[in-house]
Amino acid sequence: MNAQDEDDDDSPPHEIELTVDEAVAEAIRVHQQGFVKAAAEIYDRVLKVKPDHVDALHFLGVAALQLGHPNEATQLIRESLKHAPDNADAHNNLGNVLKSQGHLEEAREAYALALELRPDNPQTLTNLGSILAVTKDHDGALVLYKRVLEMAPDYVEAHHNLGNLYFEMGELEGALNAFKTALTLKPYNTEAYRKLGNVLALVGLMESAREIYKKWTEIAPDDPESHHMLAAVSGENIPLQASAQSVKQLFDRFSNSFDQVLQNLGYSAPAIVADTLKNQIGEPQGSLTVLDAGCGTGLGGPLLRPFAKRLVGLDLSDGMIEKARERNAYDEFVVSELGEYMLGLPATYDVVTAIDTFCYIGDLANTARALATTLTPGGHAIFTVERSLEDKAPNGYLLHPHGRYSHTGQYLDDVLVEAGLEVVLKRQEVLRKEAGKPVEGFAVVARRPAA
Repeated sequence: MNAQDEDDDDSPPHEIELTVDEAVAEAIRVHQQGFVKAAAEIYDRVLKVKPDHVDALHFLGVAALQLGHPNEATQLIRESLKHAPDNADAHNNLGNVLKSQGHLEEAREAYALALELRPDNPQTLTNLGSILAVTKDHDGALVLYKRVLEMAPDYVEAHHNLGNLYFEMGELEGALNAFKTALTLKPYNTEAYRKLGNVLALVGLMESAREIYKKWTEIAPDDPESHHMLAAVSGENIPLQASAQSVKQLFDRFSNSFDQVLQNLGYSAPAIVADTLKNQIGEPQGSLTVLDAGCGTGLGGPLLRPFAKRLVGLDLSDGMIEKARERNAYDEFVVSELGEYMLGLPATYDVVTAIDTFCYIGDLANTARALATTLTPGGHAIFTVERSLEDKAPNGYLLHPHGRYSHTGQYLDDVLVEAGLEVVLKRQEVLRKEAGKPVEGFAVVARRPAA
């Protein structure tokens, strides 16, 4: 095979002959340096010459997952394992792919096979622990993480996962210690800054949380989430809403675990919105044009589908929309900022739903005007928001240390009426649990006047 070799000067690269195995070795080197697409191209060229090359199949599968193609990744790694069933690393990476797709039981089986071949592999033990944690086997996950850290005390991912586990279990002191250790071992681990700051804020150490987030902004000045979270805990430079970049980044990262996490929190907002819609218009007739604004992974899609002759899912996150496609409930998807999208489509939708979407927007004035614009005369907007008490939010909304906004009932009335909408319903609801406590909110119905 041919590969390009670069000299130190500016002369054009020239091609050198490599054997198939040498080409794979070069691809692995490039892959490890972070050039995933370039490595994938080499693996692909190898497979055109030798279609059953075990390592090329395996590592092209790893690259496919990194490039956002999990189905292709699954096929490639499974094909590799047909030729080399005793490859523990391939079983482990297959587990990673299956986990990313939400196939947790299959992922558990893949990790178990990897551990049969290599029983004390810290990475696989940690991966299996993450499956146990997600499926609520906290004790089993704890045993595995402690076993890993006895073997590899400096394994950052195990400390990080242990922190997540303690947080889920409500043991905040253990979570603090684990995240601090992870950050000590890997000072530029932005995820550890995010998690450590969150726990510090939850236990009331706001100044410490502020210092952590300030450090995060210093090491990642272009990270929009770092600035948003610093504002949330410091009360300084509070934005009118979370930036589109920070919301997109948050949910792209969150997309693979979103459904399972919300299930664990007893998330009820989609059912609340669907039941509220039914109470307003009666039994579904499949006759409405419906926009699911901030559709996420599409949890609301199957519930809204019976009402809709056309159902559109709108979200900022490509990762979330890819998950929503798998539900086969929507007719169309749009990646866009919701206010801009709705203002561009006047009198288009009979119903707009926003299920826990407006908690990333503080000042709802522009959003309310966009709703009034895109609704057909007589159309309904149905949404949930988290609830603020009037004495805690004199401006009508409040940015909390967790980075989301809540709103007062009076503010919702005022901003919707000012936009030309009628407030038909505003009912208090429990939307989910967080840190073991109920999150109170409102289910709201606003109507565009028919005339």
